[in-house]
Amino acid sequence: DKDTSGLVCIAKNRHIHHLLSVQQQEKRMNRRYEAFVHGEVASQKALITAPIGRKGTSIIEREVREEGKFAETEMELIQSMAGISHVRLKLNTGRTHQIRVHLAHIGHPLLGDDLYGGERKLISRQALHCTELQLDHPVSGERLSFTSTLAADMRKLI
Repeated sequence: DKDTSGLVCIAKNRHIHHLLSVQQQEKRMNRRYEAFVHGEVASQKALITAPIGRKGTSIIEREVREEGKFAETEMELIQSMAGISHVRLKLNTGRTHQIRVHLAHIGHPLLGDDLYGGERKLISRQALHCTELQLDHPVSGERLSFTSTLAADMRKLI
């Protein structure tokens, strides 16, 4: 997602892309995010399991739909404050717009994500930041781990 800040992994060629895709499918690639969502999240931890597919009226938008592909997101509440919540997320699958769709589905769209029901009053982009990325180097096999501090515009929300 172009408006997500933080870490990103980019394959330089098709072969490496394939190897990274296999890692993702085998759950050897770990990604963690922090986000700010509308509303006060009720539970300390939640597992969101809901299939995601392309929305029938859009080539961009996705939605939770029965015939969609399996998708799973772990969510942990960091802090709730004045009608918004700061959450930590872990992707167990890698569907397009997965975090955005899952959070909107449970009634807590990302701040700034006007495509999926969020408002841009407090931030001018979706309030989503990739804070951790772990993967095996596709050639050497070395386990790599990267971290990124929260973006400045999101730190202001705290």
